[in-house]
Amino acid sequence: MLGSGLSGLTVACLLSKVFGEKVLVLERHTKPGGFTHTFRRGEFEWDTGLHYVGKMQPGEFPRLLMDFLTRGEVSWRKMPDPFELFHFPGFKFGQRAGKNNFLADLIAEFPQEAVSLRHYFRALNLAQIWIVLRFSSQVLPIGLAWIPRVTSILFRRWGLMSLGALFLKRVPNQKLAALLAGPSGDYGLEPSRASLAVHSLIVSHYSTGGFYPEGGSASVPEKIIAHLKQNGSEILLGHEANEIILTNGRARGVRAQHQNELKEFHAPKIFSCVGVRKTFSSLLRAPSRISRELTDFPRGISLATIYLGLRSSPAALGLRGENHWLFRSTDFEQMAAEHAGPSLPVIQGCFVSFPSLKDSSAKSHTAEILVPVPYELFADSAQGPWKKRGAEYGDLKEELADRALAFVEERLPGLRALVEFREVSTPLSVEHFSGHARGEVYGLPATREKFGLSNLGPRTHVKGLYVAGADVFAHGIVGAMTSGFCAVSAANSLSGVIRLFRGVFGGAK
Repeated sequence: MLGSGLSGLTVACLLSKVFGEKVLVLERHTKPGGFTHTFRRGEFEWDTGLHYVGKMQPGEFPRLLMDFLTRGEVSWRKMPDPFELFHFPGFKFGQRAGKNNFLADLIAEFPQEAVSLRHYFRALNLAQIWIVLRFSSQVLPIGLAWIPRVTSILFRRWGLMSLGALFLKRVPNQKLAALLAGPSGDYGLEPSRASLAVHSLIVSHYSTGGFYPEGGSASVPEKIIAHLKQNGSEILLGHEANEIILTNGRARGVRAQHQNELKEFHAPKIFSCVGVRKTFSSLLRAPSRISRELTDFPRGISLATIYLGLRSSPAALGLRGENHWLFRSTDFEQMAAEHAGPSLPVIQGCFVSFPSLKDSSAKSHTAEILVPVPYELFADSAQGPWKKRGAEYGDLKEELADRALAFVEERLPGLRALVEFREVSTPLSVEHFSGHARGEVYGLPATREKFGLSNLGPRTHVKGLYVAGADVFAHGIVGAMTSGFCAVSAANSLSGVIRLFRGVFGGAK
């Protein structure tokens, strides 16, 4: 198993708990958990990637899977309504949990656009059917895969549409279109490039609201890892895979670097959860069709995060733990263009989260500001070691933090006065800790063209090698977790798939 992010931990846990296998997980970082791990600076603690999760209502598929992985030992706290606030020049909109509430509130705000809104949500439903059928065809046993593959043809028109194309046809009101595109920060693309299918998954994912784990995001990997170790599995930290070993065209093992030592590990099945770019273009030394396709495939978004330690509760500002999406304009295409280039851009938009207001067990108050930034802005410092990249790099980070705080202060006045501590993480930090080249935080960009890549599913062209993670299915915590479930499904026969479903959803712990 390569990578201890949530997709990798899901694979390991399912193989261990359902099939009784002992799993070895190799992780390049010194902490397991991928983007679910946390870090501390003095009294303050922050998440690195989990800001909120959808579909955690009891009985929903993601919650059932999460409870199986953690034995139900992680409590999920529902965020207050509205759980999302979108700020645009001259207006803002709060999204309440519940698809019917969302639609009703949109119609109340835009009564002349009721027909456009119904067309929009209908198109989302059809695009979501397409992507679910398409993915099902990649994980079902070969003899059954043709059923969803053929059925998906009926919905192909919507599945391969961009969000921008739908807006042109059905949502001509730019103000409304901007509001509907507001959550696009969860996958990092402007409407003209964004896959409608992926956008539909995001909208559906948060239709019942946002949830946050009591005890912070680290409680999720902690519980999974504890049970893995009880079952005899092992996680080796500081082990970076650099080659998948092939014997007669079949994956048989992995070479990994640990400090100055090159080690070999062998296993009957290899699951790579470190991104498809690294898997096919680096770890597999033999060129393939998909490695050639990935060479020219566009890069995904990179982000900077400003981590804030607060001297007192932000509740004094009227905040309750909801997310805030702040935008300088309603023109997403222009804002995306402004972010491109090697110079420090004017802040066009950002995401603001308040972890300590979502977690009742938090011992101190914190906030996080996520800002899209071009990787090229920091490229000159990429060769320096972490924490030792020079004064110029440090000055650039401080200037970015100043601009981001000024941008937020205009929309959430009073926050800057609460700041006691701040630290900036750039795309170089993402690259250093996760191994995602150029700080590609969401992996492959969620464009329509992504679905034309060869073998982009849990099965690969190499026997015995399977892949999981955001690149394979969808973004976020549930996307990673679901991809892990599907990778284990793809690696088994029909009887194994039945056993997997029974184990997870039949009450087994």
